[in-house]
Amino acid sequence: MTASVLGCVLLGLGAAIAPPVLANETDDFLLLDLTRARNLARQAIERENGGLGQYRAEAAMHGFSADTPHTVNADGSWTFLFQGYDPRTLAPGRALTYSVESEVTVSPTGQVSIDYNGPLRSTSATAGSSPLTGSDTVEDYRISLDLNRAKNLARQAAERENGGLGQYRAEIAMHQDGASAPHVVNADGSWTFTFQGFDPRTATTMGVVTYTVESVVTVTPAGEITIDYNGPIR
Repeated sequence: MTASVLGCVLLGLGAAIAPPVLANETDDFLLLDLTRARNLARQAIERENGGLGQYRAEAAMHGFSADTPHTVNADGSWTFLFQGYDPRTLAPGRALTYSVESEVTVSPTGQVSIDYNGPLRSTSATAGSSPLTGSDTVEDYRISLDLNRAKNLARQAAERENGGLGQYRAEIAMHQDGASAPHVVNADGSWTFTFQGFDPRTATTMGVVTYTVESVVTVTPAGEITIDYNGPIR
């Protein structure tokens, strides 16, 4: 079964809280490794460029990791090539303009090397497709990025609450694009995510896992996190 098919299965599980036992997830373990590498690369460039108040990476660096602009190197590391912009230049009706190009290599052990971070290079390949197409607006794009960040905060809160990545992994839907994560938008603009997780130490050699933890986490637009529930699957 492919990672994309499993992603769909997992999304359904996250949304409906279906039975906890899944089939082979070997591909998903590889996808989670890629997702963590993607996050390390993006976060390194966010720091390098002054933080989120001054820099935001393109949408592909927040979405489904398999769609991230990357290559797999012979030594098993990943190299990510992506663009970014200054969020202070965003305004309704104003076009989003990328001004920074970054190339980052992440090893399987999490070592990060910034190969390039500077002005867009005319000779480089396109890092990612424009997030503003058709009827999309700058505001639509901002909302999408806010949801992705909220999803990441919710997942990371559950990871900490359950002992870290050595003892807990969230379902694959919480590693994909924010719009695909099992969530609802509340009246006050916050997001509530309901998802399942498992102990990676219990996975079999064939990648079969059993979900044992359910988490409900609410994140406000300001980044405040509330763990509404974290315990056995209900």
